[in-house]
Amino acid sequence: MFKRFSTYVLLLLTSTLTAGCGVTDWVSSNEMKPEDIIQSAQINMQQLESIRTEGTSVLEGNLLGSSFEYQMHTVSQSKLKKGSPVETYMETSMLGEGIPERTETIYFSDTQYGAYNPSTSSWDITDFTAEDQATVQLFLSSFDPSSSLNKYADSKIKQDLKIIGKEDVNGVSCIGISIETDADELIKDMTPALTAIAGESMNLAASIAGAMVKDINLEYWIGEADSLVYGMNMELTTPFGNYHSDVKVYDHNEPFELPE
Repeated sequence: MFKRFSTYVLLLLTSTLTAGCGVTDWVSSNEMKPEDIIQSAQINMQQLESIRTEGTSVLEGNLLGSSFEYQMHTVSQSKLKKGSPVETYMETSMLGEGIPERTETIYFSDTQYGAYNPSTSSWDITDFTAEDQATVQLFLSSFDPSSSLNKYADSKIKQDLKIIGKEDVNGVSCIGISIETDADELIKDMTPALTAIAGESMNLAASIAGAMVKDINLEYWIGEADSLVYGMNMELTTPFGNYHSDVKVYDHNEPFELPE
């Protein structure tokens, strides 16, 4: 199971650092700066103790003359500490040619990971190695807005921020922020994470990632009233296809409940 998610992480690793009508007039009249909105969201998300997310990720394109499409749907709840997941469970389902359709319930904590075994009605839990932990953190960051915001704030990469409009997300009035990142600079900034995952193959992994990823765009939808994240969208462009994800965030600070 873990190898399956390690492969998925490598496809998504570059994401971890990283509607409106009359948008320009609206922004000017409200004197808003996207940097300030993102900073407020980061601060407020760090105060939360838990969130739930539901998202769909799609990788589609053409490789060696054959078209493909792989889809992953995830529903999760995370317990947070200073904006980072310390305990997470999720239900995942994957669809795609050559992949048997199946749904798994998976668990991660600071020190352990595992899957729910329906035949025994129990969890099969395994302790992390240090390398496993780095990989899991990258995977969690691909759909967790708190981790993603923290990595944005810590990044030294030049990024282009824009307010893209207002939209209701799950019934909440939100402001949309677009963040465009230079892929080449991002790969350089990813060296520690690549080293943790790829070890001695780090240079090869960096070269492959650098060749694969051409454009990166990330969107956050942030509540006007409470500066919490309610949605996160990501687009990656590669030579052989496109990856995009759409994540909704809800139940902020609801009790964390691990399914029995």
